[in-house]
Amino acid sequence: MTAIVNGHQQVQQIKIMPDVVDPDDVEMLEDLILAAINDGLGKSRELSASEIEKVTGKVNLAGAAARVVLDVTLSQTYGAAD
Repeated sequence: MTAIVNGHQQVQQIKIMPDVVDPDDVEMLEDLILAAINDGLGKSRELSASEIEKVTGKVNLAGAAARVVLDVTLSQTYGAAD
């Protein structure tokens, strides 16, 4: 079973191989679908992170943004330390 997921984290397609369909074991099919979707989403996130890393040069933008917010908040609270 395969789930195709795009970069917007949207499931585009589900492929089910005929040999995994057992009408007497619907729970197994549900588990396979869930696993395929989670795998597809994980691969989509990895690809997205890899592409972002190419653009940013491994700069941790989330950490940098948090430091900027903290610096701005501290300067507004305590005044700039010029």
